[in-house]
Amino acid sequence: MSTVGRSYGTADGPGRVFLNPRIFGGGYVSFYQFVIPVQSIADAPRPRLESIYILYSTTENTVINRIVTFDGPRSIGILDFPNGLSGKHDGTGGMSDIIENTTKFNITGNTEILFGIGISVRVAFGSAGEQIKFTSAGASFV
Repeated sequence: MSTVGRSYGTADGPGRVFLNPRIFGGGYVSFYQFVIPVQSIADAPRPRLESIYILYSTTENTVINRIVTFDGPRSIGILDFPNGLSGKHDGTGGMSDIIENTTKFNITGNTEILFGIGISVRVAFGSAGEQIKFTSAGASFV
């Protein structure tokens, strides 16, 4: 098994790629994109995705409510969280911040990766001034 990842700045700082917040149902929603490279697409055998992880810290009224994983243009996993994910899970607690279904998400099917991993995170902000800070995103392969 191998793991790759990348550290990111705050949502309003360096290292981010996201759409401008949009208003849905009285709240603000934004999508944050992370790219996880894999070995050359010409190499064989191709890696198989086991799980992804995202480390973050939110303010009180900010929640993650959807994570979509891609291999290039192909969607390989959609995770919805009706109650939202929130709190301080930013890696300052070491490996104890890697929590199943909170910061670590298993991707079913042991999917063979052709091009690289894209992770799209949908975040809902309860009001203006709310924040999320991403400290890392990555993937584990078998």
